[in-house]
Amino acid sequence: MPSLLLLLTLLSPARVFADAEPADFTLNDLSGTTIKLSDYRGHWVVVNFWASWCASCADETKELIEFQQRYPRIRLLGINYEQQTEKGLRPYLSQFELNYPQLLLRYTTLSPFEPLKGLPTTAIVNPDGIMVSKYAGSVTVEMLETFFRKEGVISDPKAVQAAKEAEEARQAEEQAAQEKAEAEAEAKAAAEAKAAEQRAAKERAAKVRAAAKAKAAKEKAARARAARKAAQEKAAAEASAAAEAQSAAQTQATSGPQAAPVQTTIPPIPPPEAKSGNP
Repeated sequence: MPSLLLLLTLLSPARVFADAEPADFTLNDLSGTTIKLSDYRGHWVVVNFWASWCASCADETKELIEFQQRYPRIRLLGINYEQQTEKGLRPYLSQFELNYPQLLLRYTTLSPFEPLKGLPTTAIVNPDGIMVSKYAGSVTVEMLETFFRKEGVISDPKAVQAAKEAEEARQAEEQAAQEKAEAEAEAKAAAEAKAAEQRAAKERAAKVRAAAKAKAAKEKAARARAARKAAQEKAAAEASAAAEAQSAAQTQATSGPQAAPVQTTIPPIPPPEAKSGNP
Protein backbone atom coordinates (compact mmCIF):
# COMPACT_ATOMS: atom_id res chain seq x y z
CA MET A 1 0.00 0.00 0.00
CA PRO A 2 1.72 3.27 -1.08
CA SER A 3 2.01 5.94 1.51
CA LEU A 4 0.44 9.38 1.10
CA LEU A 5 3.94 10.84 0.70
CA LEU A 6 4.67 8.55 -2.23
CA LEU A 7 1.38 9.45 -3.88
CA LEU A 8 2.03 13.15 -3.44
CA THR A 9 5.55 12.69 -4.81
CA LEU A 10 4.10 11.11 -7.94
CA LEU A 11 1.27 13.60 -8.32
CA SER A 12 2.92 16.86 -7.37
CA PRO A 13 5.07 17.36 -10.50
CA ALA A 14 2.00 17.13 -12.76
CA ARG A 15 2.22 20.81 -13.73
CA VAL A 16 6.00 21.31 -13.42
CA PHE A 17 6.64 20.38 -17.05
CA ALA A 18 3.52 22.09 -18.47
CA ASP A 19 5.56 24.58 -20.53
CA ALA A 20 8.02 21.98 -21.85
CA GLU A 21 8.36 20.95 -25.47
CA PRO A 22 6.77 17.66 -26.62
CA ALA A 23 9.04 14.74 -25.84
CA ASP A 24 10.00 12.19 -28.45
CA PHE A 25 12.37 9.27 -28.94
CA THR A 26 12.90 6.42 -31.37
CA LEU A 27 13.83 2.98 -30.03
CA ASN A 28 13.57 -0.63 -31.12
CA ASP A 29 11.52 -3.25 -29.30
CA LEU A 30 12.64 -6.83 -28.68
CA SER A 31 11.59 -7.90 -32.18
CA GLY A 32 13.51 -5.06 -33.85
CA THR A 33 10.44 -2.98 -34.63
CA THR A 34 11.01 0.78 -34.45
CA ILE A 35 8.72 2.61 -32.06
CA LYS A 36 8.42 6.38 -31.75
CA LEU A 37 6.91 8.14 -28.79
CA SER A 38 5.30 10.60 -31.20
CA ASP A 39 3.29 7.70 -32.62
CA TYR A 40 1.27 7.80 -29.38
CA ARG A 41 0.09 11.40 -29.73
CA GLY A 42 -3.50 11.66 -28.52
CA HIS A 43 -2.93 9.06 -25.78
CA TRP A 44 -1.63 9.20 -22.25
CA VAL A 45 1.63 7.21 -22.05
CA VAL A 46 3.34 5.70 -19.03
CA VAL A 47 7.10 5.31 -19.69
CA ASN A 48 8.80 2.94 -17.26
CA PHE A 49 12.57 2.60 -16.95
CA TRP A 50 13.80 -0.67 -15.47
CA ALA A 51 16.78 -3.04 -15.29
CA SER A 52 17.10 -6.78 -14.93
CA TRP A 53 19.32 -6.42 -11.88
CA CYS A 54 16.69 -4.22 -10.13
CA ALA A 55 14.90 -6.38 -7.54
CA SER A 56 11.91 -4.04 -7.13
CA CYS A 57 11.50 -3.70 -10.91
CA ALA A 58 10.12 -7.25 -11.18
CA ASP A 59 7.31 -6.58 -8.71
CA GLU A 60 6.59 -3.23 -10.39
CA THR A 61 6.38 -4.95 -13.80
CA LYS A 62 3.57 -7.15 -12.49
CA GLU A 63 1.73 -4.02 -11.31
CA LEU A 64 2.18 -2.39 -14.71
CA ILE A 65 0.89 -5.49 -16.49
CA GLU A 66 -2.26 -5.40 -14.35
CA PHE A 67 -2.69 -1.65 -14.93
CA GLN A 68 -2.38 -2.07 -18.69
CA GLN A 69 -4.95 -4.86 -18.58
CA ARG A 70 -7.38 -2.63 -16.68
CA TYR A 71 -6.84 0.50 -18.77
CA PRO A 72 -5.86 -0.38 -22.33
CA ARG A 73 -6.57 3.19 -23.51
CA ILE A 74 -3.56 4.35 -21.47
CA ARG A 75 -0.43 3.16 -23.26
CA LEU A 76 2.60 1.70 -21.46
CA LEU A 77 6.17 1.55 -22.73
CA GLY A 78 8.90 -0.30 -20.84
CA ILE A 79 12.49 0.80 -21.45
CA ASN A 80 15.40 -1.40 -20.36
CA TYR A 81 17.98 0.95 -18.86
CA GLU A 82 20.96 -1.26 -19.70
CA GLN A 83 23.12 -2.07 -22.65
CA GLN A 84 21.35 -5.41 -22.97
CA THR A 85 20.35 -7.07 -26.22
CA GLU A 86 17.09 -8.80 -27.03
CA LYS A 87 18.78 -12.18 -26.64
CA GLY A 88 20.13 -11.26 -23.23
CA LEU A 89 16.75 -10.06 -21.92
CA ARG A 90 14.56 -12.88 -23.18
CA PRO A 91 15.25 -15.26 -20.27
CA TYR A 92 14.50 -12.54 -17.71
CA LEU A 93 11.31 -11.34 -19.41
CA SER A 94 9.97 -14.87 -19.93
CA GLN A 95 8.71 -14.84 -16.33
CA PHE A 96 6.13 -12.17 -17.22
CA GLU A 97 3.05 -12.25 -19.42
CA LEU A 98 3.87 -8.91 -20.95
CA ASN A 99 1.08 -6.91 -22.57
CA TYR A 100 2.99 -3.75 -23.45
CA PRO A 101 6.16 -3.14 -25.55
CA GLN A 102 9.65 -3.45 -24.09
CA LEU A 103 12.21 -1.13 -25.72
CA LEU A 104 16.01 -1.34 -25.76
CA LEU A 105 17.74 1.87 -24.70
CA ARG A 106 21.27 0.67 -25.38
CA TYR A 107 23.44 3.79 -25.75
CA THR A 108 20.72 6.35 -26.50
CA THR A 109 20.21 9.34 -24.25
CA LEU A 110 16.57 10.28 -23.75
CA SER A 111 15.65 13.86 -23.07
CA PRO A 112 13.77 15.16 -21.09
CA PHE A 113 13.48 11.86 -19.20
CA GLU A 114 17.13 11.71 -18.20
CA PRO A 115 18.97 12.02 -15.96
CA LEU A 116 17.38 9.39 -13.76
CA LYS A 117 17.71 9.43 -9.99
CA GLY A 118 17.36 5.67 -9.71
CA LEU A 119 15.53 2.61 -10.94
CA PRO A 120 12.78 1.99 -11.43
CA THR A 121 11.66 5.40 -12.69
CA THR A 122 8.27 6.13 -14.21
CA ALA A 123 7.37 9.15 -16.33
CA ILE A 124 3.93 10.12 -17.57
CA VAL A 125 3.39 11.83 -20.93
CA ASN A 126 0.12 13.57 -21.76
CA PRO A 127 -1.69 13.31 -25.14
CA ASP A 128 0.20 16.39 -26.39
CA GLY A 129 3.54 14.63 -25.83
CA ILE A 130 4.48 16.70 -22.74
CA MET A 131 6.07 14.87 -19.81
CA VAL A 132 3.90 15.97 -16.87
CA SER A 133 5.22 13.72 -14.11
CA LYS A 134 8.32 11.67 -13.22
CA TYR A 135 8.76 9.49 -10.17
CA ALA A 136 11.81 7.54 -8.98
CA GLY A 137 10.74 4.37 -7.22
CA SER A 138 8.26 1.57 -7.67
CA VAL A 139 4.73 2.49 -8.71
CA THR A 140 1.60 0.48 -8.15
CA VAL A 141 -1.76 0.20 -9.84
CA GLU A 142 -3.30 2.27 -7.05
CA MET A 143 -0.75 5.07 -7.49
CA LEU A 144 -1.31 5.25 -11.22
CA GLU A 145 -5.09 5.14 -10.76
CA THR A 146 -4.90 8.01 -8.28
CA PHE A 147 -2.89 10.10 -10.73
CA PHE A 148 -5.12 9.46 -13.71
CA ARG A 149 -8.27 9.86 -11.64
CA LYS A 150 -7.04 13.30 -10.64
CA GLU A 151 -6.38 14.10 -14.30
CA GLY A 152 -9.91 13.01 -15.19
CA VAL A 153 -8.66 10.20 -17.41
CA ILE A 154 -10.28 7.42 -15.40
CA SER A 155 -13.24 7.49 -13.04
CA ASP A 156 -13.59 6.52 -9.42
CA PRO A 157 -14.56 2.82 -9.14
CA LYS A 158 -17.60 3.69 -7.06
CA ALA A 159 -18.64 6.29 -9.60
CA VAL A 160 -18.02 3.80 -12.39
CA GLN A 161 -20.12 1.19 -10.59
CA ALA A 162 -22.86 3.71 -9.93
CA ALA A 163 -22.79 4.81 -13.56
CA LYS A 164 -22.86 1.19 -14.64
CA GLU A 165 -25.83 0.43 -12.41
CA ALA A 166 -27.58 3.58 -13.64
CA GLU A 167 -26.94 2.55 -17.23
CA GLU A 168 -28.20 -0.96 -16.55
CA ALA A 169 -31.30 0.49 -14.89
CA ARG A 170 -31.82 2.80 -17.87
CA GLN A 171 -31.43 -0.09 -20.30
CA ALA A 172 -33.82 -2.22 -18.21
CA GLU A 173 -36.33 0.63 -18.20
CA GLU A 174 -35.97 1.07 -21.95
CA GLN A 175 -36.35 -2.68 -22.41
CA ALA A 176 -39.46 -2.71 -20.24
CA ALA A 177 -40.87 0.26 -22.13
CA GLN A 178 -40.11 -1.43 -25.44
CA GLU A 179 -41.71 -4.67 -24.29
CA LYS A 180 -44.75 -2.74 -23.06
CA ALA A 181 -44.99 -0.90 -26.36
CA GLU A 182 -44.68 -4.18 -28.26
CA ALA A 183 -47.35 -5.78 -26.05
CA GLU A 184 -49.64 -2.81 -26.58
CA ALA A 185 -48.98 -2.94 -30.31
CA GLU A 186 -49.75 -6.67 -30.35
CA ALA A 187 -52.94 -6.11 -28.33
CA LYS A 188 -53.97 -3.30 -30.67
CA ALA A 189 -53.25 -5.45 -33.70
CA ALA A 190 -55.24 -8.32 -32.16
CA ALA A 191 -58.14 -5.97 -31.41
CA GLU A 192 -58.03 -4.58 -34.94
CA ALA A 193 -57.90 -8.10 -36.37
CA LYS A 194 -60.88 -9.11 -34.21
CA ALA A 195 -62.79 -5.98 -35.26
CA ALA A 196 -61.96 -6.72 -38.89
CA GLU A 197 -63.21 -10.29 -38.47
CA GLN A 198 -66.41 -9.01 -36.88
CA ARG A 199 -66.90 -6.52 -39.71
CA ALA A 200 -66.26 -9.25 -42.24
CA ALA A 201 -68.76 -11.52 -40.45
CA LYS A 202 -71.35 -8.72 -40.45
CA GLU A 203 -70.68 -8.07 -44.11
CA ARG A 204 -71.06 -11.77 -44.89
CA ALA A 205 -74.30 -11.90 -42.88
CA ALA A 206 -75.52 -8.77 -44.66
CA LYS A 207 -74.69 -10.35 -48.01
CA VAL A 208 -76.55 -13.52 -47.00
CA ARG A 209 -79.56 -11.45 -45.95
CA ALA A 210 -79.36 -9.39 -49.10
CA ALA A 211 -79.15 -12.56 -51.20
CA ALA A 212 -82.16 -14.01 -49.35
CA LYS A 213 -84.11 -10.79 -49.87
CA ALA A 214 -83.13 -10.73 -53.52
CA LYS A 215 -84.22 -14.34 -53.90
CA ALA A 216 -87.51 -13.64 -52.12
CA ALA A 217 -88.07 -10.56 -54.27
CA LYS A 218 -87.28 -12.56 -57.38
CA GLU A 219 -89.70 -15.30 -56.37
CA LYS A 220 -92.36 -12.70 -55.53
CA ALA A 221 -91.82 -11.05 -58.88
CA ALA A 222 -92.11 -14.44 -60.58
CA ARG A 223 -95.37 -15.11 -58.73
CA ALA A 224 -96.64 -11.67 -59.66
CA ARG A 225 -95.80 -12.29 -63.30
CA ALA A 226 -97.55 -15.66 -63.15
CA ALA A 227 -100.61 -14.03 -61.52
CA ARG A 228 -100.66 -11.29 -64.14
CA LYS A 229 -100.34 -13.84 -66.90
CA ALA A 230 -103.18 -15.93 -65.40
CA ALA A 231 -105.28 -12.80 -64.98
CA GLN A 232 -104.52 -11.75 -68.53
CA GLU A 233 -105.40 -15.21 -69.86
CA LYS A 234 -108.64 -15.24 -67.82
CA ALA A 235 -109.48 -11.75 -69.00
CA ALA A 236 -108.74 -12.78 -72.57
CA ALA A 237 -110.93 -15.88 -72.22
CA GLU A 238 -113.72 -13.87 -70.69
CA ALA A 239 -113.38 -11.23 -73.37
CA SER A 240 -113.46 -13.93 -76.06
CA ALA A 241 -116.53 -15.52 -74.51
CA ALA A 242 -118.21 -12.17 -74.23
CA ALA A 243 -117.36 -11.38 -77.80
CA GLU A 244 -118.79 -14.68 -78.96
CA ALA A 245 -121.95 -14.13 -76.92
CA GLN A 246 -122.32 -10.65 -78.27
CA SER A 247 -121.78 -11.88 -81.80
CA ALA A 248 -124.40 -14.56 -81.35
CA ALA A 249 -126.85 -12.09 -79.90
CA GLN A 250 -126.34 -9.75 -82.80
CA THR A 251 -126.85 -12.56 -85.30
CA GLN A 252 -130.11 -13.64 -83.67
CA ALA A 253 -131.44 -10.11 -83.56
CA THR A 254 -130.77 -9.59 -87.23
CA SER A 255 -132.49 -12.77 -88.56
CA GLY A 256 -135.75 -12.59 -86.44
CA PRO A 257 -137.90 -15.55 -85.22
CA GLN A 258 -137.84 -18.59 -87.53
CA ALA A 259 -141.14 -20.35 -88.70
CA ALA A 260 -141.73 -23.76 -87.44
CA PRO A 261 -141.36 -26.36 -90.20
CA VAL A 262 -144.71 -27.67 -91.84
CA GLN A 263 -145.18 -31.27 -91.47
CA THR A 264 -147.36 -32.89 -94.27
CA THR A 265 -148.97 -36.18 -93.51
CA ILE A 266 -149.48 -38.35 -96.55
CA PRO A 267 -152.24 -40.83 -96.01
CA PRO A 268 -151.37 -44.36 -96.82
CA ILE A 269 -152.32 -45.60 -100.20
CA PRO A 270 -154.83 -48.43 -99.89
CA PRO A 271 -154.04 -51.57 -101.75
CA PRO A 272 -155.93 -52.08 -104.99
CA GLU A 273 -159.23 -53.82 -104.72
CA ALA A 274 -159.51 -57.25 -106.17
CA LYS A 275 -161.75 -57.56 -109.28
CA SER A 276 -164.51 -60.14 -109.32
CA GLY A 277 -164.74 -62.68 -112.12
CA ASN A 278 -162.06 -63.89 -114.39
CA PRO A 279 -160.35 -61.51 -116.57
